[in-house]
Amino acid sequence: MENTVVWFDIPVKNLDRAMAFYRKVMGVELAKMDGAPVPAAFFPFAPGIASGTLIESHDRAPSDQGTTVYLNGGPDLAAPLSQVEAAGGKVLQPKTAIGEHGYIGYFRDSEGNRVGIHSRH
Repeated sequence: MENTVVWFDIPVKNLDRAMAFYRKVMGVELAKMDGAPVPAAFFPFAPGIASGTLIESHDRAPSDQGTTVYLNGGPDLAAPLSQVEAAGGKVLQPKTAIGEHGYIGYFRDSEGNRVGIHSRH
């Protein structure tokens, strides 16, 4: 079976602010979608790799309840978590061991979404 997750949308109130947050925390460049029906920006993606967008839409609202997206924290999720508060978010749970599956943490992004982060080490 291929990856279970193929795409995600993270709702935002302010696309530029959210792009700056994720650029600082995750160390990635997001690309605005030209010609999209609503303002949106892509996370980096490649064929066969799960990815997603930040999306600013009147029918979607940031939330800290409901489905949780887990982003790849790289070799050690402590590095991106250390950037969260300086980028305008809040660490909700620091790096926490989950046994043989590695580590997780949670943060609230600049828009109010609760987001998970995972690393193997």
